[in-house]
Amino acid sequence: MYDNFDLILSEDKVSNISFLDYVPQFLERISVHYFNDGQKCSITGYNKDLKIIVNENSVKIKDSSICKWYLNDNIQTMFRGDIQRAVEKLSDILHLPMSESNVTRLDLAFNFLVEYDASLYYDGLGVLNHFNRSPLGSGLYYSGANGKLVFYDKLKEAKAKGMVIPNLYDGMNLLRYERRFEKRICKQFNCVELKASTLYDNQFYTDIIDRWVNDYQSINKIKNVKKLDYTMVKSKSELYCQALLFYIDGRGGLIAVLDEVKQAYKAGALTKKQAQDLRDKYKEVSNHKLFVDDNKLIQELDNKIKQVQRYYR
Repeated sequence: MYDNFDLILSEDKVSNISFLDYVPQFLERISVHYFNDGQKCSITGYNKDLKIIVNENSVKIKDSSICKWYLNDNIQTMFRGDIQRAVEKLSDILHLPMSESNVTRLDLAFNFLVEYDASLYYDGLGVLNHFNRSPLGSGLYYSGANGKLVFYDKLKEAKAKGMVIPNLYDGMNLLRYERRFEKRICKQFNCVELKASTLYDNQFYTDIIDRWVNDYQSINKIKNVKKLDYTMVKSKSELYCQALLFYIDGRGGLIAVLDEVKQAYKAGALTKKQAQDLRDKYKEVSNHKLFVDDNKLIQELDNKIKQVQRYYR
């Protein structure tokens, strides 16, 4: 469920250690940054692709993905046990109590294998109070004062970054829902400080999944929105067929339009042959698929969200 988190370990959490003298020995690809007077300001180094910033007062992990560093890819997410092991690994590498570090940013995410292309689900997701809804790139963003909700095609994003996609995702549609807590973390979680060790506390983990679910459920869902299924509409004749299907659907189905033809024939508006031709055409096109119903897509997503909550409680 955890996608990423930023950490800061301040000097008050350790004793008798100079961060600038001690930590760099455990890092690679080091660069040193200086004040204008030439005094050492901060040091940036890496462990694999994990960026670690060290200054006199703190050790920061930000602007890179702990999840990717620990799991070796950016598609999976980390569960409670993964978080604990990742923090313990960081502590071993840096020889510091990283479980005591404070969380300054936190992202929760889950990947859903869905029936249709991920982008088709966006139209069913409406407004969310206190958030600004905006399509951006190939995703949908809800931006608030202290964070975001984001929906996007995870495989498309991974391919754009040149990542190798595991074979098990061949032909699959992978929709990702992320909840990003970006500012005022302690205020958002009503705590004095949020430690790395808290992330793998069982009660906190359960509560934050509930919050992830509740934020999704707070989005106003748009009902009965229909879109053409363009896997079927590739020519003018197919578009004509879809237009008739739209009319049939709008009038209540095949029986309703056949009854309309019958009534029109009885009223003298149609000849017998014309009425038969129309009935035959309605019956013919009714065998075709009409639309992808966004309401059904949202129902699919609703159910998958509930399954996550049910399983991890």
